[in-house]
Amino acid sequence: MNYKYEFLIMFILSILSFSFDIYTEKGHYLRCRQIVLTYLILYVHHILYAYALFAWMSSNKYILLVYLIMLPLIFVLWQFNDGNCILSVEVNRRCGKKDSVLFNSFTNIVGFTTVKNSDEIYNVVVITLWLIGLYRFYKMMV
Repeated sequence: MNYKYEFLIMFILSILSFSFDIYTEKGHYLRCRQIVLTYLILYVHHILYAYALFAWMSSNKYILLVYLIMLPLIFVLWQFNDGNCILSVEVNRRCGKKDSVLFNSFTNIVGFTTVKNSDEIYNVVVITLWLIGLYRFYKMMV
């Protein structure tokens, strides 16, 4: 698949995720400080979320390389921030929410976070996808 289509698919998925987030919050974001900047941070978060879940399928070695670097970096940042994403914390602070309020992603919207051990399951899935991406990148390079 052409990498332009891969970016288009991730862009569409991020728009859908962002739209669901805004819709399911039922106007809560309208009370946030500097709403345009808050929406921008929130949308960037949705872009990174879509990239983290789907970039492993890319047929472009550069997209895969960024993916392979980005995911470990995100996990390290979470560890330095008590398991919270810095983008989630920033949006929560701008909107008067507690830092521990979860990012409203597709997995939250469909109720996955109510499953027992959902954090561990999510981490295993993301690590598995990262390993698949690493394998695909290796196969492209040899």
